[in-house]
Amino acid sequence: MEIELDVFSGVPNPRWTLSGAEARRLVALLPATPEPEREGLGFRGFVLHNPEREFGLPDVVELGPGTGELAAFLTAQAIHHGYAHLL
Repeated sequence: MEIELDVFSGVPNPRWTLSGAEARRLVALLPATPEPEREGLGFRGFVLHNPEREFGLPDVVELGPGTGELAAFLTAQAIHHGYAHLL
């Protein structure tokens, strides 16, 4: 599973791979209903890429900027991978 930081238009967005424990944590934090998509320039949220369809999730899940524990988890991940300046 990979997380994409949805921030750029016209160039590839940064991505990183989740460990097994990180993937399980993310799945536990996913909301029951999808968040509304944010449009425009700059930070728009996160995208989960799940080509193996682990945990019964689709291959792509748009997560939006979010709030609460999920947003805190993904933001911490982005910072850990060196993308704090893009948030």
